[in-house]
Amino acid sequence: MMEPRKLSDLLVSYSPPELRDGSGNTVNLERAVKRFQMMYGVGAESSSPTDLAERLTEFETRYSSNNWDRYPWHEASDLLRSFFSSEDLSENRWENVCEILLETLKVTDRKNYCRAALDAYLLTYGSNTPRAIKLKETLKSKASENFVGQKELLDCVDVFDANVGHLQLGSRMAKSANPYAELKQLGAWSPHAQGLYFAAFKAMLEELSSELNAFDEETFNKVMKWLRPDQQTKAEIGRAEGVDALVLPFAKGGPAALRDQLERFLVDTYNDPRVSLPAWSGVSEKALAIVKRWLTSKSLKVFFDIIDRFEGSHMWEPRRKFWMEADKDDLIDDAWVVLNWDGQRIAQNLAKQYSDPTFKTHGKISDSGEKCYFIMRIGRLTVVEGTHSFKVRFFKDQSSRGPNLGLRDYQYHQLVVPASRCDEAFTHDVNNRWMQKTRDYIRRNK
Repeated sequence: MMEPRKLSDLLVSYSPPELRDGSGNTVNLERAVKRFQMMYGVGAESSSPTDLAERLTEFETRYSSNNWDRYPWHEASDLLRSFFSSEDLSENRWENVCEILLETLKVTDRKNYCRAALDAYLLTYGSNTPRAIKLKETLKSKASENFVGQKELLDCVDVFDANVGHLQLGSRMAKSANPYAELKQLGAWSPHAQGLYFAAFKAMLEELSSELNAFDEETFNKVMKWLRPDQQTKAEIGRAEGVDALVLPFAKGGPAALRDQLERFLVDTYNDPRVSLPAWSGVSEKALAIVKRWLTSKSLKVFFDIIDRFEGSHMWEPRRKFWMEADKDDLIDDAWVVLNWDGQRIAQNLAKQYSDPTFKTHGKISDSGEKCYFIMRIGRLTVVEGTHSFKVRFFKDQSSRGPNLGLRDYQYHQLVVPASRCDEAFTHDVNNRWMQKTRDYIRRNK
């Protein structure tokens, strides 16, 4: 193996790339990059891991020929970060590269390079591979002043002890009203990251579990602020753990106002799981069932709130009472609203009026005239209710004629199936005999 030389010796000078603007004046691109890096204390964004092997090979080639022309420090920093946070770290063929990068880290005071090394360590926090341990020991030997923007983190948290570092940071986050902002203040480039920050988030949830189970509103807001600190940012790493921590306390009920707030937050952040299930990946089945139960009840409420705006809504009071009672008795397993143009317009207005995105979660039908529909799943039955003079229709699970729930667009024939082709259908008579018929049919067939 070739004797490693330090980049601090090799990258002493290079010719910065030059561009010329429209007037012919030289634009020093490298100077602009450095100005940006000095302003924010970061190196270049890590590139895709798919080209990492090519970059490592190029690095070795340059090393062999001692050719560092147009190889700036931020590229070395990016290579260090990418390599030490990748699966390639354990491959023997990169031993020489590893030694060069680590030897350079020991002696350099280049802050971007040191920051890149710390970023890689934090992303792989807890790793016990030999090279990860070498990186940790090298970082421990350097003064915290070398790590631009993260000196406070290193001074208040023992990040190099994987037994306590995340617990210390998680406890600090638990005491903060805004843990995401707390990590940003400590210099975290991306608080929603693997490694230390993810481990600290889980430690925070553990410390806050008593308050969450007691439905403390401030604690719920703390976790929600972590999952979505602003309109442009939402957690992917830690999403499932955060959603579970917020939802599972409601397994046996809880404050209605807090539940409604949480329901709106979850749908606004991750969409309706009945139509956007991938966005809920990793969330426990138990938590998912609770949220779907909430949305089933909300679908029923949304349907009747919209119908209340229609002419002749007085016809709906017996139906409202009947289906609300069925929902209260946990008969309805799933539900989906399908709206005509007027219903869609009303739903949009209600969503704005109540700042509630669940009003936007519904199917659409454009050829139904004045009617809107409500599809329910009750045991093995699919039940379709409709406005005006619509007959309530029943389809058993083996029937291919019943409509599917959760679609965005429906056609008239999918919902208004002739009564003769349904497994059962009842007219809403003025004496409300349809109610007892419906109860009996559900009891016998669900």
